[in-house]
Amino acid sequence: QLTLDGLILTHANSLLCLRQSSGAVRWQVPQIKNLAPPGTWPMVHTIIDQDTVILMTTTGTTAYRTATGQRAWAQGFMPREVPPLISAQLASPYLVELGMGPVQAVQHAVALELVDRLGRHGKLDNGFWTMDRRLIRAPGEPEGPAITAWEVINNGIAFQKDDGLYVYQSAKNSH
Repeated sequence: QLTLDGLILTHANSLLCLRQSSGAVRWQVPQIKNLAPPGTWPMVHTIIDQDTVILMTTTGTTAYRTATGQRAWAQGFMPREVPPLISAQLASPYLVELGMGPVQAVQHAVALELVDRLGRHGKLDNGFWTMDRRLIRAPGEPEGPAITAWEVINNGIAFQKDDGLYVYQSAKNSH
């Protein structure tokens, strides 16, 4: 990902920023914690959010400052309770994450995670987990739907699943 601070990339088990002018390492986070559960191939997504790079792995999310590489916030999940995180999208002030995969006795669990990125002062320094919603095929059935695509839209999330298009819409604040 190219930012004003440099080229942000993952290499082996580290996150680094290369200077645009020379390609030299500007900063490096040498060991990314909880990159992947033992015995699995690491799945890593990066999202640039203003002056922050959000690094999402299958077991959690960590945000780093693009200028320094310092950790801004982190949010981990228990792999036994939340399916592996597979994708994420920004929706101010939230990071919406989608998890799909095995959890305990369920082979195809689906979960939506909402992480509030803004702190009390309106800065991107939080990472507070505000929602954990499991999606199921039908009432009483633990298996999740087969989601083939999803997109954050105004006050909601559109899903293409199984045989149709569905919208999960948030309730409006009463303030």
